[in-house]
Amino acid sequence: MKYFYIALLSILAIPSLESCKRGMSPKDYNELVVNLHERSWQYLQNKSSELYTSEIYYETSKDIVDSIEFVFDTIIGRLDSTKYPREAHRFHQATMKLFEYMRDSVIPLYAITLDYKPESYEWYKAWNDIDSIFSGRVSQLENSLIEEQMKFAEKVSINY
Repeated sequence: MKYFYIALLSILAIPSLESCKRGMSPKDYNELVVNLHERSWQYLQNKSSELYTSEIYYETSKDIVDSIEFVFDTIIGRLDSTKYPREAHRFHQATMKLFEYMRDSVIPLYAITLDYKPESYEWYKAWNDIDSIFSGRVSQLENSLIEEQMKFAEKVSINY
């Protein structure tokens, strides 16, 4: 349960989108996506490291996986309700595709690791599957997001 509250607090720290009824400025939208991406990846990396340790108990591991799923569900909900700039349509679609893929395809792989005894052959295989999907499809989706972000930034003249 502790991990649920940590996840909740980490998401609540992300700027609220409630004030975006009429649409976000291109710069604000870009910063929002970058912020969501950085925070979610940092959270995922930290929790993944915790899961990989063999000293934690099943219930704690399950709470960690649930908190990761909660974070990605919350981000998808926020992005889905965001009135993004018209010019950001393809960038928004690429962002949603990445986060939805993480929620629907990657997080379930973390849950599978809970089915095996830590450091068993099956457990290592499950973690190798996670590594493989990150170097494969997740990397492709991230590259697409970056490509769309660069096109968007050029279109609306956001300079870095």
